[in-house]
Amino acid sequence: MRWMTRICGIVLALCLFIILLVSAFDYCIYYRKNFYKDTFQKYDVTSYASMELPEVLRVSDYLIDYLKGKEETLTTFRAVVNGKERLFFSEREILHMKDVKVLFSFAIWIRRIAVGLAAAILILLWLASRYFWKNGQFCFRSPSSPSSDGSDAFETLKPDLFIRRTLARCIIGTFLVLTAIAGLLGAVIAFHFNQAFTAFHHLFFSNDLWLLDPEKDWLIRLLPEGFFFDMATAVFTVFIGSVFIVLFLCVLHLFAIKHRRTHP
Repeated sequence: MRWMTRICGIVLALCLFIILLVSAFDYCIYYRKNFYKDTFQKYDVTSYASMELPEVLRVSDYLIDYLKGKEETLTTFRAVVNGKERLFFSEREILHMKDVKVLFSFAIWIRRIAVGLAAAILILLWLASRYFWKNGQFCFRSPSSPSSDGSDAFETLKPDLFIRRTLARCIIGTFLVLTAIAGLLGAVIAFHFNQAFTAFHHLFFSNDLWLLDPEKDWLIRLLPEGFFFDMATAVFTVFIGSVFIVLFLCVLHLFAIKHRRTHP
C-alpha cells in the first residue's frame, strides 16, 4: 500500500505540474487582454506597424480567436494599414500560425490527459483506502521502523489520512525538485532569450516558416521579440505563483493531519 501510494503521489504531482504549466500559458495568452494593450504601447507597435491601436487590438483579438478555434482561417482577414484596408496575413504567416495552432491544441490535449490521469489516481486511491480498510487499520502494514511503543510506524493512522499525507509529501517533494529545475531554466532563458527563442522554434517546428520578414510580414511588427520576452515572464510568474499556492496548501494539509493525530 505504501509504495503504491508513493508512486501514485509522484505521478499525481507530475500531472498537477503539467496542468499548472499549460494553464499558465492558457491564461496569459488567451485571457489577459490588458497585457496585449500595455505591451503594444510599451514597444510602440502602432508606429512600427503603421496602424492605430484599436486596429492592432482587433488583429490580436482575431488571432487569439483563431488559436482558440473560434475562427477557422486567417486568409480572408483584413485590417487597415497605413490608412488603407488590405489582407493582413501573408501566406507564410498563415502557414506558420497553422503550426502554432496545432502546437497549442496539442498542449491543451496534454493537459486534458493529465487531468484525466490525476482524477483516475485519486479515484484509485480512494477505492484502495476502502478496500484495504479493516477494523480501522490497514490490512498491510509498513515494514518501516517501529515507533517508541513498539507498534508499526503508521498502525494508528487511518488509511485515508495515510494516503492524504503521502500524497501531500510527494507533491511537495516533486514540486520542489521540478521548481528548482524550472527556476534554473528560467534564469538561463532570461539571460539568453534570443538563443532560447531560436532553440524553441527549432525544437517545436520542423520548418523555417517562423522566420518572418518585417518588410513583408506585418505580424512580426505587431509581435517584436520584447513582446515574447514579456509574455514568457508573465507565464513564468503565474506558473510559479500557482506552484507555491499548491505547496502552501499541501503544507497546511500536513499540519492539519498532524493536529488531527495528536488531538483525535
